[in-house]
Amino acid sequence: MPILQRGPQRTDAPSAIAVDRDDILVAAARRDPRDFAPLFARYWDPVLRYCALRLRDCQEAEDTASQVFVAAYAGLSRFRDRGREGSFRAWLFTIAHHEVANAHRYRARHPAGSLIAATLVPDVAASPESRAVAADEIARVIAVLQELPQRPRDVVALRLAGLTDREIADVLGIRGDAVRQAQSRAVTRLREKLGIAPGENEKRKTDV
Repeated sequence: MPILQRGPQRTDAPSAIAVDRDDILVAAARRDPRDFAPLFARYWDPVLRYCALRLRDCQEAEDTASQVFVAAYAGLSRFRDRGREGSFRAWLFTIAHHEVANAHRYRARHPAGSLIAATLVPDVAASPESRAVAADEIARVIAVLQELPQRPRDVVALRLAGLTDREIADVLGIRGDAVRQAQSRAVTRLREKLGIAPGENEKRKTDV
């Protein structure tokens, strides 16, 4: 599965089951640091997907995602559950947001030539033709995203990582309506650049 493959879009809060599981996993990891592994397994893919979309370099994304979990592991005792659903995930992606910013600053100070734009890890089970088509489509989306202003770009990257509106607002420190406005602008821009008419995605699904 491509690391940038988008999961089901969710604008509401995570399910109670998922939230309860986060609470249980966090409590276990606080009691015994060796029990941090289930949290790592649960969130590695979405964190890596977010880092890859923002950094456009597969190795740098993996390094940054690893640093996110190092920071989360070290700072877990300082995490304070505010009693809101999805708060651990929002906290984790706040760390990811900061680590990506650090990576961009490091890159600016240490330019390394052209970046590897193929931040895709193709599904090894897919046919070569399917992998090529998927890689091309995602590369086009990534290219358009880089033209967006910072806030819409951040919102889309976090949305593709599976965060809800409320979690995105927590990560970026903005209001929920600002999240929706930024996403709307980003979607409009993507449709214009990629030549996708409103509702075309839904039509494609029904034609399959």
